[in-house]
Parts: sequence; structure tokens; C-alpha cells
Amino acid sequence: MTNRERFLRTMHYEVVDRPPFIQASPWPDTWKRWYREGYPRGVEPGEFFGMDVFRWHDVNIDTFLIPPIEAAILEDHKDYVIRRDCFGATVKDFKEHTSMPQWLDYGVKTPADLDALLERLEWNDGKGRIPADWDAQVRTIKTSGLGCRVQIGSYYGNLRNLMGVERLSVMLYDAPEAIQRFNDRYHAVIMRTMEVAFQDLKGEVICGSASEDFAYKTAPLLSPAMYRKFVMPYQREATDYCKSHGVDLFWFDSDGNIRSLLPDLLEAGINIFYPMECAAGMDPVTIRQEFCRAARMIGGIDKREIARGKEAIRREMRRKIPTLIEEGGYIPMIDHSVGSDISLANYRCYVDTLKELYNERIGHGT
Repeated sequence: MTNRERFLRTMHYEVVDRPPFIQASPWPDTWKRWYREGYPRGVEPGEFFGMDVFRWHDVNIDTFLIPPIEAAILEDHKDYVIRRDCFGATVKDFKEHTSMPQWLDYGVKTPADLDALLERLEWNDGKGRIPADWDAQVRTIKTSGLGCRVQIGSYYGNLRNLMGVERLSVMLYDAPEAIQRFNDRYHAVIMRTMEVAFQDLKGEVICGSASEDFAYKTAPLLSPAMYRKFVMPYQREATDYCKSHGVDLFWFDSDGNIRSLLPDLLEAGINIFYPMECAAGMDPVTIRQEFCRAARMIGGIDKREIARGKEAIRREMRRKIPTLIEEGGYIPMIDHSVGSDISLANYRCYVDTLKELYNERIGHGT
């Protein structure tokens, strides 16, 4: 059975030998630590840990600003740099350790600033959006057998990146028309992108994907009412369009606690939730009990427990994984990236325990 088949069967609650392995991304600092602890440079994690890692393609069509905002280093200091990112924000990044950047300023400050970007959200027959080697990329996707994901839009996340959470929170109330003008134009590009993907990659799109990151530790950054007004209509149209082409799985990426938005997200067609951040209360066992098979999940293995050592690792994984993979609609994974507090030995224990649990399931004949 291929990993593509495992993914589709798992998420459709069909008979499968085991879920696929999905590799969480180690931080640069984590790689430095692992190299010190004996990880050989130049060796892929799948080879080193003996995992058949699930891989897929993403549809490589640019759906955002054309021409893009030019990223640049603005100041270069001994320990850090000040840079402009691809959303026009000014951020501070430390050189010697991995962390979230410190956001210092944003390019969009007013509704007029947002309106000024509208002309850069034209489809324009795909010029500047569809890559010059698109035909070659299509051939690669079709011959690989891996399948691909198509973007269904980021209707909060892009705006947050352009102006920051505080300014966006105010503008949702004070300038809703500007928000809707921007997202209307952006959504038109998303829909055209999906048209091209389903036309040129017929049968190869296995799911839609969206990334919003619109929650923090205890709750979302916008209310359910705001979600229903400013995000849900676009997502619903995008998922309906995908369903009309035979794609009914939608991978949604948001850190934080999105529990109060799950009913509306499900109504919009979103049905795979990632990374199920445990520190924010997104326990996959609890979510499954509450939402049953409607909520499919990827992630939910607490990275803090993986850092604590063998006993904590096995306790965390045995509490969650056996029942959930037996039910289906769940792929275990560390809840987002692998921090530098996770040693090479502890990560190996995580992988070995995951293999053990998968083998136990296979041994039971399920």
C-alpha cells in the first residue's frame, strides 16, 4: 500500500494497514544539537530513522501579490538582523538561535494602504503566477504518484501578516468594506488557481489546504461571528468547488486553541485539523469524543512530553494513539515543529514507539 493510499484511506475511515508517517520539521537549532549527538550530516530523516515518510506535492502557483513585496535585510548587527519580510513587515531575527521573529512594524496601517495592494491581486491570465516550467511540474506530479495539495486560501492569515493582529482586529470593525474588497480580489485568484489545478492535474489533487494561524493559547483571535462573516463564505465556496471535482478532504493549519471555531469550520467543509497544539488545549482524544468522525486530525502528540524522556514519551503516545488510529481519521505527529529541547535519543524513542504502535495494530489484523 502506498502512502498516498494510506493517507486517503485513513482520512476516509477505510481499512488500512497503518497511517502514514509524517515527519515534523526540526528547528535549525535542533539540527545543530542532533549533529552534536551523532546525527550524520546529509542523511534524510526517513533513511536515518527507518521511516517511509509520506510526501506530496503542493500546487506551485503564486496566489498572492504580483509583483511581490521584496524581502530585504535592512540592518545587519552582530547578534541579529532587521529585515523586511515578504508581507512588508519589519522584523528582528536572531542569528544564533531559532525563535519566532520579533515584529517591529507593518507596511499596512490604513484601509487606503490595503486598497493600494488590490491591483497586485489580478489573475491576469496567470502571468507571473503560473511558473514558466509549469508543464514540467505537471509531468513530475503525474509520474510521481504522490498526489498534490491545492491552496484554498488564507483569508485571515494574509491580512494578519500584512498589518498585525491588533490593527486587523480593529479594521474588522472599523473598515469591514476594505477587508472584504481585499479578500474578494484574493479569492478570485484562489478560484482561478483551483481551476488550473483541476484542469491540468486531473486525478492528482488529493486534498485542499489552508493556513490561517488565527488562534493563541486559550482562544481564537477572531470571534465565531467574525469568522462567519469574513472567512467562512470564501472557504465554503472553495471546498464546494473542490468537492465538485471529487476532492473532499481539506487540511487546515492553525496553531492555538480553535475549539470554539470547529463547528463553523466543519460547516464550511474543513475537516482535517493540524497540528492539534496540546499546550493550547487541543487534545485529540477530547476533540474526537466531542466531534466524533467529523473532525479528522493530524498531530496532537505533545512536543513537551517528547522532550521529557522515554517514560513520558511512551505514556503520551500510548494514551492517545492506539484508540485513535483504530477509529481512523487520525495521523499521529508531534504537534508542529521539533524544538531544540528534544534530544536525538528522545526523538528516536518517539519514532520507535510510533513504529511499535503501528506494528501492534498490524499484528492484530486490523
